[in-house]
Parts: sequence; C-alpha cells; structure tokens
Amino acid sequence: MYKTNKNLSLYLSLFLFLFSSVTAVIVIIAPPAAWCAEAKPAIQNDFKFPPNGNIVKLPLQNIDICLIDNYKTAEIIIKGDFDISTAAGGSSDKNFKTAGRSLSLKITGISKSKPAVIKYYAVLKTLPYSHIHRDDKKIEAHETIGGLNKNFGPLSFFTYGCVLSPARGGADIDVRTLFCAAGPFADEKECREFCDRMRALHKIPAFLHCVREKKPECFFNAAIEYIDLKNKDDKSLSGGAPLKSIKLNGIKELRVSAAAEILIKNMEFGRGDRWHNFKDARYIGAIKVSGDNHGLLQIINEISFDELLKVVVPSEIEADSAHQAVCAQAVAARSEVLAKFKTRHTDADYDFCASTHCQAYGGINNKRTSTDRAVDETSGMIMFSNGHIVDTVYHANCGGLTEDSNKIWSAPFDAALVKINDSTLETVFNFSTDENGLKNFILNPPPSYCSVKGACNNPDKYRWKREFSASEIDDMIKKQYDIGEIKKIKVSERGASGRAIALQLTGARKTVTVYKELPIRKLFGMLRSSLFIIETIPGGPKDAETRFIFKGAGWGHGVGMCQDGAKGMAITGKDFKQILLHYYSKSKILDFK
Repeated sequence: MYKTNKNLSLYLSLFLFLFSSVTAVIVIIAPPAAWCAEAKPAIQNDFKFPPNGNIVKLPLQNIDICLIDNYKTAEIIIKGDFDISTAAGGSSDKNFKTAGRSLSLKITGISKSKPAVIKYYAVLKTLPYSHIHRDDKKIEAHETIGGLNKNFGPLSFFTYGCVLSPARGGADIDVRTLFCAAGPFADEKECREFCDRMRALHKIPAFLHCVREKKPECFFNAAIEYIDLKNKDDKSLSGGAPLKSIKLNGIKELRVSAAAEILIKNMEFGRGDRWHNFKDARYIGAIKVSGDNHGLLQIINEISFDELLKVVVPSEIEADSAHQAVCAQAVAARSEVLAKFKTRHTDADYDFCASTHCQAYGGINNKRTSTDRAVDETSGMIMFSNGHIVDTVYHANCGGLTEDSNKIWSAPFDAALVKINDSTLETVFNFSTDENGLKNFILNPPPSYCSVKGACNNPDKYRWKREFSASEIDDMIKKQYDIGEIKKIKVSERGASGRAIALQLTGARKTVTVYKELPIRKLFGMLRSSLFIIETIPGGPKDAETRFIFKGAGWGHGVGMCQDGAKGMAITGKDFKQILLHYYSKSKILDFK
C-alpha cells in the first residue's frame, strides 16, 4: 500500500510540475492584448460624475430674466390684449386661466411661505465637462480631480451648461462645465472662510457655490380687473365696458403675456448701488411671478434672445456712441449670453438676473433704433477661442490696462481674457510687483483708447481719487471684520495690470487679508476699480486722524472689452471686428447661423 501511494505521489508531483510549467509558458507567449498596446496611466474610475445631456438649439428662443426678487407686492398694467394663468397652491381650489383686455394686476401680499433649503460648497476646480470623457483630456482631468480628492476630499461634483446645436447644421458648441467641490459646509460663513484658506495656503482660487436641495414654498394673493373678451361683440365695449374683478388667493405661480408692452409700476433698479432708484418700467414677452429662495416673490421676464439683446445693448453702452463700438458691444453681449447659458443662477428658476452681475437689463424703455441696427447687422456673430465661446465680459473703463480673468475671478486661465495694453503707444506694462511703475502710470497716464476725446464722458472713470479718515475706514471695515482700529492698509498681491487682488488690513487687535477684486472694492464703499495706490497721511497736531487716499484708474473689473476703449477705437477709425480682436486676444469671430 505504501509503494502504491508513493508512486501515486510521484505521478501527482510530475503532473503539477508540468501543469505549472505549461501555464507559465502560456502566460509568456499569450499575454493579454492590453499588454501589447502603449502603456497608459491608470484612470481612477470610481468618481460618480453627474450626467449632462442637455442640448439646446440655436438660435435661442425664450430666456428667463429675473427682474427683481425679495418682493412682497407688485402692480402690473397691460393696456392691450393679454393671457393670464395661475398655478394653484395653498387655499386655492383650482388653477385659473383667462384672456382679456386692459389688465390691472395687483399682487397684494404673501399668505404663506417657507424659504428654500440651500447647501454651501467650495468649488476647488472647474473643468469643461467634455474633458472627463475625451480621450485626449480625460487622463489629465482624472489626475487633477484625483489629487484634489486625495488632499481635500471626498469631493462632490456638479455639472451645468449645455451643448448648443445650430439649427441649420454645423458643429455643436459645448458650453458644459464640471464643478469639483468640497463640502457641504454648515453655513455660508464657514464656506467662505474655507475658500479664503484655500487661496492663502494652497493658492487654489476656491469660490462659494450654492446648491438648492429643496425649493421654496410661497403662496400669494392677487386682485385683477380686466375687460372680458367673451363680450367683445357687446356694443358697450366701444363706450367703455364695465371691468370684471376677480380675487385670487393662495397662488403658487402666475404668468401673464401680452402682444403689446407690459408695464410694471415702481420697479426697483440698482439695489445696493449708489444709483439705486424706483421707476415704472416697460417689458415685452411674458411676466412670471413665483416664490424666490427667500420665500418672498420674484418677477421674471420671459423674452426672446434677439429682443433681449436689443434691450441689453443700449443698457450697457450709450446708444449715440460710435456705431462700430455699438456693434462690438452687440457681439460681446450675444457671446456672453451663450457662454454662460444654463451656468448662472443654478440655484434659482431663471437664466440671468437683470443687474450687471449678468448684464444690465432695464426693459424696453432703453431700446433705440441705432442699437437695434447694431444687433441686426451682427446677427449670429460670436467670439470663439480654443474650442469654446469666449465669455466676452466687459467693463466701463480699463484705465489703460485690462487684467487676466483668472486674477480677478476664480476661473481657469483663458488665453482670450488676458491683460491688454490699451495705450495708443507701443509700451509693455507689468505692475504685479512694480509699485513705482504703477504709481507713475496712475499719476501720469499714457494716452489710451479709453481717454480719446469723445470716448469717456466722465473723467472720473479714467482717473479718480477717494479720501477717507481712519474713523471712516474703521466704520466700513467693522461691518465685516473685527480687527480694532485700523493701523495699516497694504496691497499684498496684484495682477499684471496692477489691480489689487489681495489686501492686508492691520488693526489694533489682529490682521486679516481680503481676497479678490470685488470684495476689496466693496469694503471701501464700492471703489471705481481695484487698480489703485494708497497714500497714508499720518495725523498731526491739527488733524489727529490718519487719512488714507486711494488714487486709481478705470471703472469696473477690468477684464475683457473696455467700453470706453471700444468707443475710442471706433472714433479713431477701427471697425467692430478690430475692436473685438484687440480686447479678446487669440480669438476669432464666427457666425453660428
């Protein structure tokens, strides 16, 4: 028995040896097919990116513009024919819908409301959405995301934008974007502090991003009076028919449209700005009223793309400006809308707001024949660069130099939005570290397109001065920072144009740093720009208070097209294409039609 088992063991050992040898040979002579291909880095595939299959046909049809929010009452007048409909909510038994003539609509108050639930995230990186799928981009994209996830994760991902598809064929234009974000944070303050730390410690231009997790609830009441068109054959109409009156309670949404204009009484403009005012405003298209994220009311104008541009252009540039400058403004306005479509106000129910945060939109009060002609003459034209529509931002006056967009905002570098010398002289300026050069530039400005006679209608836009006492500075700063009495104000970082992008405030108790151009301007009562130098005059026997003098150049953020510069170029004989290619470098003009 032992001998048999011994032989069996020998045979088994021989079989295992031969099997393992053959297996080894097979592995060597028949490797997996992937081994034969060029070696590629592994891609981390466990990120769960949200889908984005949004496709929108060009030209755009209707666009929703939020005229105002945080409202409780409103009055709307339509003299011609109208259609109105409401969505029921609260105590309403059913929806309401009718048509008529000569409408008087009053939103009388809110009956019940609850604000939206908002979560706060810090966006660490934005990428074109296509980069996570394209063979030539996805390895780099996944490596970048993987690094952020390792150091600051786990990350959350959000995607916005759409693919714009020309109705008459041609290549699609992808304006989708991917947000890679940390969070959510407990509140807005905690999120902003995290963003500041990312910028200070890691040079990551993080920014706050609001995500609406639950829509608001808002039910409101309205009263309407109108002529019922069911009685249109009644001869009494010609002599003035009696108005029909209806009260609507517990409305959730209301929409009214008219063939003619719609008047909104006492509309608010410039909230938070020095030019804040109230006036009657006229609109076309449709008006929608619903709850905003605060649980109050928002008024939205639904308007066609072309009509939107014909209102925006004269709201952004004087209608009597040189025609080629107005044409440049029309192309810039069109491109900016398309570049940002479905990427702005992603936590709300509209596409754009009516303030300069998006583009100034004041209703058809501003429409002019000359600006209508500029929109029509440039119809379909947009700025294009490196496979994307240029976000053709603009500002009132650059002071002689524009700035890189990624220095002003938390945005990736864009070769079309870089510092441009607006001087009519062939001179190269870089004031990121040259304080003496910047001082000379501001105090002794070289000739620039935005200072051409007839281009700048307000000298205070090109060069300006603001002076504050130490106590005035303290009053402004303490609204945001508890640092004690101000001791020193120092620009700690500048962009290539010299614009302040980080400002150090030293107080009696502590020192803080304010980041980004707009917060710096707002801190001191909305300075014209962040392109400034600061002179400190110590207090003396006659004047016990230290004084701070800001001497600056330009008006606005300083990125993209300088509107006064565009006027200056047009005055000196340049056409709108030359103007656009000057301010949006490495770009070209395309016609999506």
